[in-house]
Amino acid sequence: MKTINISGIDIDIHDSGPIGITVSGGADSASLLYVLLKNSQQPVHIYSFLSESKGAVVEPYVDRVIARCVELTGNNNIVHHKERIAVQTPKVLALILKERIEQGEISIAYYGSTKFPPTDVINTFEEKLDSELLEARGTGVDRDVYVFNNYIYRPFINLDKKDVSKLYSSLDLLDSLYPLTRSCENIYSPDKHCGKCFWCEERLWGFGYLE
Repeated sequence: MKTINISGIDIDIHDSGPIGITVSGGADSASLLYVLLKNSQQPVHIYSFLSESKGAVVEPYVDRVIARCVELTGNNNIVHHKERIAVQTPKVLALILKERIEQGEISIAYYGSTKFPPTDVINTFEEKLDSELLEARGTGVDRDVYVFNNYIYRPFINLDKKDVSKLYSSLDLLDSLYPLTRSCENIYSPDKHCGKCFWCEERLWGFGYLE
């Protein structure tokens, strides 16, 4: 394993076997996929878990993000697993990834979750999240980047969207990759960010613009 540093962010690049990564079409997982394809010599298994409620909206974004990361890095040593699931929560995804590791499909799974903005910022957002999600990704707590017996690696879990924005700028991805990503979870706005949901407001806070 080697550790690289990009814009002050340490990211471990594992080399003990095929690597897994969840890609949702969002800005966080897209940048992490780019970093992996740019720096890994291992096959990369990409898992896109599409929930029944919003899968049709994010699916085109997932496909475009993956295609662009392959194009930008020149690395097509990937296997794309696209699966529909009933409920998409961090715990459900972690259990699925743990199972894939135990089956020998991958050696470790990368997960691009970030922490939320500060509480005083979140309080200005129109949409309010449930307390369980806020507790899992809220500010003020340093969380382990390795969880589930080190099966799952979350290099961004103690970073927020402003940190990810700096990563995009450092990697020169703001024009080439960011516009292809989608943070919005409003299924009634399939072609653009709605600008009103929590995830849009978080994206706007971090990057300064949506599209």
